[in-house]
Amino acid sequence: MNPTVLSHLWSSPDAWIFTIILSATFPAAGILLLRRLLSRAPKDGGIKKLQVYACIILSEWAFVAALLWITDRHALTLVDLGEYAGDARLTLAVTLALLIVIAVMAYFNFRQIRRSAPEKLEAEIGALKHFLPESKPEIAVFVVIAFTAGICEELLYRGWLQNLIAAGTGSVWAGLLLGAVIFGCGHAYQGKNGMIQTGIIGLIFGGVFLLTGGLLAGQILHVSIDAVNGIVGGYALSLLKADAATREAQKPAQGSR
Repeated sequence: MNPTVLSHLWSSPDAWIFTIILSATFPAAGILLLRRLLSRAPKDGGIKKLQVYACIILSEWAFVAALLWITDRHALTLVDLGEYAGDARLTLAVTLALLIVIAVMAYFNFRQIRRSAPEKLEAEIGALKHFLPESKPEIAVFVVIAFTAGICEELLYRGWLQNLIAAGTGSVWAGLLLGAVIFGCGHAYQGKNGMIQTGIIGLIFGGVFLLTGGLLAGQILHVSIDAVNGIVGGYALSLLKADAATREAQKPAQGSR
């Protein structure tokens, strides 16, 4: 990874237009989605999950397509943005180590969810219960979202944004920090706490990018985290649904006493 190859883009209008749109579009869309999730009315069926999933997938690949157009105009390649393994041995070691961490955390999350009271699960999931996958088709498409986010967001936020900021400021740390902040804001649909947590994850992904010199490790980890979060969240949601069904079934028996 060499951010200086992007230095000339600081005087390029198309690069700035793309960067501003990228930095503003996802936060704005996230805020609109959050409002929709919070205002969901049972009588209207709420949001159509598969439609939202499809919009996310298409929008992220559309931004990547625009990025490819801009890089081609400026005689840049994906390799210039870091789309390769970097230090192969280091990438493999870092990826395996962090995948083990993710697997261990997922195991303990499943255990905690099984032991948590329904009220606690409800509070932790919040409005995201209307976004998390439930049915098999939703889970399948959510996995596609995980792959899309892992590939596209690392390319957009680390390969492009972090590199561009680092090239313009002369500081890889400025690129790391500002890129993570914008990345966190891009997940506004998760609420304030979700944005903070995502921003911290963005710092980790950015750090992995700097350490390994390529995007591959971060992309694999990003896909893994998103897929695990969807599966874990969907599992928690299924427990809440089962608990609600049990309580509903017990109401007639309680009323007849």
